[in-house]
Amino acid sequence: MTSLEIKKTPFLGWICRLGGCLFVNRKNFHRLNEEITSISSVIKSGLNVTFFPEATSTDGKEIRVFKKPLFQSAILAQSPILPLCINYLKINGEDINITNKDKIFWYGDMRFFSHLLKLFSCKSILVEVKFLDRIDNRPELTKALLAEESYKVIEENFKPIT
Repeated sequence: MTSLEIKKTPFLGWICRLGGCLFVNRKNFHRLNEEITSISSVIKSGLNVTFFPEATSTDGKEIRVFKKPLFQSAILAQSPILPLCINYLKINGEDINITNKDKIFWYGDMRFFSHLLKLFSCKSILVEVKFLDRIDNRPELTKALLAEESYKVIEENFKPIT
């Protein structure tokens, strides 16, 4: 799942469409409930939906506050959540640090194509993807509690760039 802004980005939008991304309009809060219902239907159909609850990309120094609304789609679908933690460890055999992180992290006002060229210039990138304990849907869970539980387990496994 990604934003409509990404859908309109040359090349990146094309890749996302090929990958079957769902596109959400983060700027139109009037359609939010409709989009959550649509996402819930996709989950109920048996497909997995992946979203990044920070709703942005970062420089790897910290995890930002999770946006709560999309967690509602899991509640409506009565589906568990499987949190993942992505840690970038090495670039070209060297530990990732403040000076080399911009080769792989795309954030802020970076231009996508110039970033992509830097990324493609890397010979190797070591990434750790941790599948964390599943959070089962329970009657008392709200989107806020789901976001909070997800944030907590991801934060416990996150390795910030220093």
